[in-house]
Amino acid sequence: MVDEVGIIGYGVCIPLERVATETIVRKREGRRKDIEELLSKIRNGLLLQYKSIANSSEDTTTLATEAAENAITMSGIDPVKIGSVALGTESKPYAVGLAARHVASFSGVGENVFVADLEGACNAGMQAVNYVMSQIKSGIVDYGIAIGSDLSQAPVKDALEYSAGAGAAAFVLGKKNISLVDVSTGRKLWSYTHTKRGSYRIQEAYIDGNKLVIQTNVRFEISAIHILDLDTGKDLSEDMSVIDWIVVKSVNNNSVIFNKTANKISFLGQN
Repeated sequence: MVDEVGIIGYGVCIPLERVATETIVRKREGRRKDIEELLSKIRNGLLLQYKSIANSSEDTTTLATEAAENAITMSGIDPVKIGSVALGTESKPYAVGLAARHVASFSGVGENVFVADLEGACNAGMQAVNYVMSQIKSGIVDYGIAIGSDLSQAPVKDALEYSAGAGAAAFVLGKKNISLVDVSTGRKLWSYTHTKRGSYRIQEAYIDGNKLVIQTNVRFEISAIHILDLDTGKDLSEDMSVIDWIVVKSVNNNSVIFNKTANKISFLGQN
């Protein structure tokens, strides 16, 4: 059994191809009279000028493989010592086949390895980290790779069409005593999950999507903070002294704000 797990190497892969956000907006919304105002909102709101896109020979698997190779090189370990490869993505190249098996093969890990593809919008890569970390802590493997990899994909005129790029990040995990960063604090890990009614419904059924997304995201974030309250024994909406960082992935601007100076959490969109 291993008590603590850490990152011993990491790597990324970002395609060279780029498309300007303004190009997409003008192509999709060019007939709008308020096009310049819309451009300003997207440019200043998303803070993006370009997004990465995969070329015709790149996909989730190739991006993940290069990121994994970079992570293995940094770690300095023999890839055959890696016992698990977990790939988190929401742009799988196969309906039932595992992309992780190809990553293991292409990066030199080999065939005697646990492989898993994990799905989940925004959090599949973190699921992969937790999956591999658990295997190491239980003693099943000594080393593992957790990867998050995705392509640029979004419905036409959706906000993600302007912002969602392509790329991959990989982490080689191992025992803390040889790691760069500890990822298991020794404290209990908490998780919160919830099915929003807009994600499980009859095809084309009407729903007030924007309002739903905002309410659901704020609910997720408030619930996550409440879980931290239970873990630390403090009301984190008023006392942030035990917290160094808060990182929140949200699909809109109604998100958690951590004000270090004011030592207080606030929620955009909430009074």
